[in-house]
Amino acid sequence: MKTSNKLLLTLALLVLGVFGVVHLTLYARLKAGHIVSVHSEAGWLPIYKGKAPRLVVLEGDINVKVIPSDSFLIQIQEDAHGKVSCRLMEDSLIVRGDSLLVINPHGVFQQYSDRPWITVHAPPHTDIRLNGVLAFLQGSRQPGKLNLQVQATYSQLWLGETYGAGGTDYLNQYYDHVQVQAENCKLVLHQNAMIHKLTVRLDELSEINDQITTIDSINIQHTPHSRINLTGANLDKLIKTGQ
Repeated sequence: MKTSNKLLLTLALLVLGVFGVVHLTLYARLKAGHIVSVHSEAGWLPIYKGKAPRLVVLEGDINVKVIPSDSFLIQIQEDAHGKVSCRLMEDSLIVRGDSLLVINPHGVFQQYSDRPWITVHAPPHTDIRLNGVLAFLQGSRQPGKLNLQVQATYSQLWLGETYGAGGTDYLNQYYDHVQVQAENCKLVLHQNAMIHKLTVRLDELSEINDQITTIDSINIQHTPHSRINLTGANLDKLIKTGQ
């Protein structure tokens, strides 16, 4: 074997070895609890706990997960401490990242991966306003309990949560009535979302992406430039209203 080929082979084996060591180290840290995912209970700090406000405003360079709850609580990841502010103004609570830099909401969700996560545990009738965020609105485990009213601007908004081709492997999330007013937003309806009634108002820059969601009734107010991607089954239930 030529010397150059031996060097290339040695370099390739070295790269594979380093990759394997890094992978095993990350796996060990994850198992030991030193790496925290958005689904983990460890590694979170409460920044507000108390009376539920009428309106929650979530804006800036943060990712948000809203979880139905009987009590009101907001948590942030430990490493986001000092990067997120929380301020109560009369009947509104404003949670803001330290930058208002806006990401194009119509791209892939991975573009938000560097942002800190916020979890909002809120009663089912809390109004929500989003500005420049990726937001997961988690459904209830039982039907007929969750009503959401959301005003979203420059945001990517999920109902349900699935990844890859295994949509049926996730537990169903139930929504009784969801009302969304969208300005330059992407609304993603995941396969495990079970929605009784969906009412949406889209401006000319907003879109809906239906990933085989189960919906009983849909009402969409739209402009000529709004983008509506629905399955045939949900298209049959659609009531369209032009702006």
